[in-house]
Amino acid sequence: MHGPRMRMARFPLACAALAMLFAAGSTRLLAGAQQVPQDLKIVVVAGEDGVNIIKQKSAIKPVVEVRDRNDLPVAGVPVTFSIASGGASFGGASSATVVTNAAGRAAITQLTPSAAGQVQIHVQAVLQGQTATATITQTNYMTAAEAANAGHTAAQSAGKAGSGGGGGLSHAAIAGIAGGAAAGGLVVYKAAQKAPPCTFSVSPTTLNAAPSSATSFTVNIDVSPAGCEPATWTTSSSQSFVSVSPAGGTGSGTVTINVAGNTVTTTRSAAVTVAGTQLNVSQAAFAPPCNSQQVAGGDVPETRTIELGRRSGTVTFTYNTQNVEDRMLVVYEGRTLFDTTCVGTGTDRSTNISYSGNSTQMTVQVQPNCRTNSSGTFWSFTLACPR
Repeated sequence: MHGPRMRMARFPLACAALAMLFAAGSTRLLAGAQQVPQDLKIVVVAGEDGVNIIKQKSAIKPVVEVRDRNDLPVAGVPVTFSIASGGASFGGASSATVVTNAAGRAAITQLTPSAAGQVQIHVQAVLQGQTATATITQTNYMTAAEAANAGHTAAQSAGKAGSGGGGGLSHAAIAGIAGGAAAGGLVVYKAAQKAPPCTFSVSPTTLNAAPSSATSFTVNIDVSPAGCEPATWTTSSSQSFVSVSPAGGTGSGTVTINVAGNTVTTTRSAAVTVAGTQLNVSQAAFAPPCNSQQVAGGDVPETRTIELGRRSGTVTFTYNTQNVEDRMLVVYEGRTLFDTTCVGTGTDRSTNISYSGNSTQMTVQVQPNCRTNSSGTFWSFTLACPR
């Protein structure tokens, strides 16, 4: 009777021991499941050497993968992307934080280029005291043509991966990764830093147009510093004989100013505004050709410039001051070659004048009513083409 009772008494003790062992094993299993991944690292999957086009608002959005020491992806890791230098933003923000999805990947869904030049994106992953970093470098171009001239295309850059990336990705693959990352984790955008104001430098600011023919000028606009806002500018002209193209733009560039030929015998001017800077445009008076008769009857002194077409020769000057005395002076390069004196000719008179110099133009200065204060004078003259 004593033997069986002893065996029955030991059974509860054995069960208790088994329960303790099971509990200890469960604790070890749980501890193993919660073990923190060691030696985090960031692998750039897409975005390195990316080429972004500002006017098309297109950019190669970065994609990274967080891995442990065994090159296994780690999910649930906050990854912060921040603009370290250059003109770009994450939908208007200077940084964005994305949590890695089940594949260990974090992808930016909004990247906007704003200024031409190199852009550096700093990437940092932090998990329970462990930190991993990487840097992604891209280049912004104003247009696709500029990128092509530099030997880059957006399609090429989309296929480039960083070290350890394992090959390139297509646009469709990047879009799929971005969508998965957005669905698998929280995206947090921080407030963007205020961009510096833009300074516009315009040159040249003084333009002298030819009198008798249309003239075009190229004006340069330099906008600085990089990433400044707003970088937009406009153009305008105060006179219809001066046109400006284009009417506006963004960032550094050039504009063309077109001045129509002058058809009147007086000088004219216009004010042109480019990116907030006023340009002064002046144009000399139209010079009628030789052999054209000049007629007037005003009582106000006049100076008329005649185009001879040659720098030397002999011209015939024919003039008529009618009955009221007038005076005419023929001037070439500042020298008076002939003076009619104060005279009322009553009929045409002629004289030959020889000249030689650098100019092809000669001026005739008329002093009406040179002897009296009368009015109603009438005069005319012709400079024949040189021979």
